[in-house]
Amino acid sequence: MVLMFAALWAIVILPQQRKAKPQRAMLAALQEGDLVLTSSGIYGVIVEFPTDTDAYLEVAQGIELRVTRSSILGKARLGTETDAAPAAKPRLFSALGRGRSADAEEKKKAG
Repeated sequence: MVLMFAALWAIVILPQQRKAKPQRAMLAALQEGDLVLTSSGIYGVIVEFPTDTDAYLEVAQGIELRVTRSSILGKARLGTETDAAPAAKPRLFSALGRGRSADAEEKKKAG
């Protein structure tokens, strides 16, 4: 019985733990301004982290989505086949530095 449990652990659980460790490290290293890809295929720029488990992504100028950090697959690499459509890139990058964080900073300065 113990031998079966050890075999199950080595075959199923251990590989899952090894795969999850780099993913957790990547999610912890994300910063505002990073271009990311979500598990639903949406590209966006991280605008803010309101909680430890959520993030606001700006997907177009003035359009923000609140997503869970765990739904972020990773940073999007520019110039690859998996990147956003060429027509969407200028709009996506024109949105950098705008949105919820910029508005909050302006409010702090004003008041």
